[in-house]
Amino acid sequence: MSATRFVRALTRAVVLAMLTGAVLAAPTAPKGIPNPGIVPPNAHFHGMTYGEWLAGLNQWILSVPAADHPILEGNEDNIAIGQPEHVWFLANAAPFVDRHFVIPSGTALYATIFVVELDNFLCVDPDTNFTVAQLRKGAKDIVDLLTDIEVQVDGTPVDNIGAYRSTSPEFSATLPADNLLHDTFGCLDVGPGTYGPMVADGYALLLEPLSVGEHTIHISSVLGGNPSDIIWRITVVPHSKIK
Repeated sequence: MSATRFVRALTRAVVLAMLTGAVLAAPTAPKGIPNPGIVPPNAHFHGMTYGEWLAGLNQWILSVPAADHPILEGNEDNIAIGQPEHVWFLANAAPFVDRHFVIPSGTALYATIFVVELDNFLCVDPDTNFTVAQLRKGAKDIVDLLTDIEVQVDGTPVDNIGAYRSTSPEFSATLPADNLLHDTFGCLDVGPGTYGPMVADGYALLLEPLSVGEHTIHISSVLGGNPSDIIWRITVVPHSKIK
């Protein structure tokens, strides 16, 4: 991968720095299980692996119109837009935030820590022609720069964060005309349409449905010498109270 393409990819990764938090594990989880309430890294959840959910996260991020996008501050009330029925994606677009979301009970969460998606088209002008293997290596090289990852759930650390890194299968995504990359991040070459192949690499936690109540999460990390500090305040309410 050329130095120019790597810098463009790293810039996009930092801009989209989807640094979010894990949330409180259910108090009824069996004792003796590492990180109870968090789906084990090698497990399937609703029929999908961590890597397949990683692909789904990126498809969701790219498919939602920019004006209403819940990864942007001020759009917290839009968290339900475009979400799957049983698992909601949590992601963020800034490295220093303190945000609040309302989540319906019975909903599992795919909580992003940091991910990178690479392809030959988005925010790349002119287009490139890297192979899938080269794209995978480029994404890996960027994620490898992330250090000092700490996730606390109501003050309790999540153990062995490194085990929750995954790579996606090859996938494609369909973007609207008013997509996030074009309207918010200034990638004027990104028009509506379906793009692929894409690949992704990164860290995330799949969380089983949470109990009703208030939860606070705190995530910190360093990417290439640039620190981040994220606070997410999660209110889980009975499903019937979601409008």
